[in-house]
This record gives sequence, C-alpha cells and structure tokens, in this order.
Amino acid sequence: MREYYIDLSQGHDAIFVHAGGATSAYTQTYQRNIDRLDGVNRVDRRDRASMTYFESFYRDADRRRTMAYEHTLMATGPGIVAGIRKANYRTRHAVDYAGPLNFNPEFKELAGNAPANYISVPYSPHFSPEFIYNPDDKLYYRKQFGGAHLDGATGEQLSFGNVLVIFAQYNNTGGNNIFCELTGTGFGFYINGGKYLTIRWRKDTRDGEMRLFNLDHSDLYLNPGKSFICVTSTAYNKNVVISSDIRDIN
Repeated sequence: MREYYIDLSQGHDAIFVHAGGATSAYTQTYQRNIDRLDGVNRVDRRDRASMTYFESFYRDADRRRTMAYEHTLMATGPGIVAGIRKANYRTRHAVDYAGPLNFNPEFKELAGNAPANYISVPYSPHFSPEFIYNPDDKLYYRKQFGGAHLDGATGEQLSFGNVLVIFAQYNNTGGNNIFCELTGTGFGFYINGGKYLTIRWRKDTRDGEMRLFNLDHSDLYLNPGKSFICVTSTAYNKNVVISSDIRDIN
C-alpha cells in the first residue's frame, strides 16, 4: 500500500483491501479514516480495532512451496464480504457519488485515424508491459516479461476492450516509497478498437474522483467492456509506444 493507492480507492468510494504498506500510507489511512481490510497488520494502530479476519485472507500452500512468503497471501470474494460485514462498513455509495467513468450504451468507433494495434507502456527502465490488438474480438491482449500475461486461476491470457494510459508526476520520497501526484490535471491516452485518442484527466482532491475528458474538455465516454488503466510517470510520456504494428498476441 502506497499513499496514491488510497487516492485511487477513495475516488471510487471503495473499501480498501490491502496487504501491509508504507508507514506514510498507514498515516493517511488514520488521518482520512479509510474503511479497509489489512491482510498483514491485524490491528489498527490508531484505535486498536481489528483490521482483518480469518475469513478474508489465507496463505496459498502451493505458492508457499515455489514463491517468497510475501507473494503467498490470497483473498476470496466471500472472504472479503465476510470481513466487511464483521467490520460493519458502509456498503452503499455516498449519496453524491456519481462514478469517475462514463460509458457509451453500445460500441462507437473512435474518431480520427490514429492507429493503435500495438501498445507498450513503460513503468521503469526494466518493465514495459504490452497490449496487442485482436481485430477479431476487438480486445487488447496483455503481455509482460516477453510472454502472455495469464490469469492464475483460469490460465487464460488477460484481455481488455479499453486501455487507458494516465501520466502523473512520480517522486521517490526515500527508500522504496514512491509518491504519485494524482491531484490536479494531466494528459493521457484512450485506446479502443484499434485506435487511440489523446485525453485529459482531472482530480480536484485526494478523495475525489478522477474525471476523464476529450481535448476539447467534453466528457470522455468509453466503449463497453473491461478496462485496464495504466498510471505511469510523466517521465515516460515520450517512451510509450502506440503503433499500427501487427503482432502475435502470445
């Protein structure tokens, strides 16, 4: 857990489920009174309230044999629901919550002719996941580390109708703690159906919604389907690759 994870969660008026985190992020959860379930630290250091329950998290035995301990914590949908009920958290959105994303009722082709068959989004000098368009089903298939990114439960490659790239200011605040500034305005890309648009984003407060706009400041409407949102550093705004290249999704 880092501070900007909380900013994103709060923008969806969500209950934040996490496994440990940076000291500065914990401070934010106390100061902002965040509804959360924690899979590592079992007690809230602010008021000693229980933050996790045996129903919510477990250590996967198979992963413990092949992976480092920190990569073995798992959660289930029913377990999270049980934890939320035990914590007595609110489960209805706030009255004034509208949601940060707008969707078209049906598929609408993006304007213009900017092709987007292949996308590479760097997060660091060593990590640049790829999205490859399949015109047969109008989905983008994700690859990382040179191979298909697979769902651990089904073995199927991850695929998405919408890919969004958001550029924000990143700062290293010491050690392994990274702060991402998501309050304010910025630019990005919306990718769908083999095309892309340059877009704007705005987030007025840390707890507020991130709104997406076209360059003319009108609201951006996404096409129906699963969406993958990449939030990367403004330092890489010239290193993102969006091209007409046809590549193998695997």
